Amino acid sequence: MHIQGLDRYREDLFTVLTELYINALDHGVLKLDSGLKTDAAGFSEYFRLREERLATVSGGVVKISLEHVQRAAGGRLTVRIEDNGDGFEGQAPTAAAGENDRPAGRGIALVRSLCDSLTYQDGGRVAVAEYSW
Repeated sequence: MHIQGLDRYREDLFTVLTELYINALDHGVLKLDSGLKTDAAGFSEYFRLREERLATVSGGVVKISLEHVQRAAGGRLTVRIEDNGDGFEGQAPTAAAGENDRPAGRGIALVRSLCDSLTYQDGGRVAVAEYSW
């Protein structure tokens, strides 16, 4: 937050980092399925499994890299979140128009709305978000 001019975008950046980190942890490291989150019972099961897997996880990695490029009027921050999970080859998370009211996938839709771009690499094990101001 000490980068000149970036302070006023703190909430957006916190949201981007949080959503991408949670996705890498939950789906990459803990191998949780968002498909469970279709109703209250599914949410309960999702979070029960999350707590169980967090207590027993071994060898899981989530790596966060940030790169800043200053521009004459603002700048660009590249956020790279990498996990050592199985990835999701051919199944990149998306949220089509009108799907933001679904119980799962809203975080990625929010990240896409805040960033200039969100792409996946290495079979879905790496998420790269570009945020400009």
